[in-house]
Amino acid sequence: MDKNHAKQQVICKLSEKVTQDFTHPPDQSPLPPDAADRDFLSQQEKIEHLKDDMEAYRTQNRFLNSEIHQVTKIWRKVAEKEKALLTK
Repeated sequence: MDKNHAKQQVICKLSEKVTQDFTHPPDQSPLPPDAADRDFLSQQEKIEHLKDDMEAYRTQNRFLNSEIHQVTKIWRKVAEKEKALLTK
């Protein structure tokens, strides 16, 4: 019974340490306010670029889907005409 209790205590202590390390990483030193602001602005800029990229991909995707739709329609018409000619 004492072994189980000791194991449970060790598990609890390790769990607390892991939780504490996740919330307050020991290796990270806090950034000075101006560096934190620069980092935040840099992150915001990256986010804006990614949003622009996503919109460009969406626009390109809509265009390509439209092209595929048109080519498919043309292909079907040609296939129907070919079939009509073969049956004559």
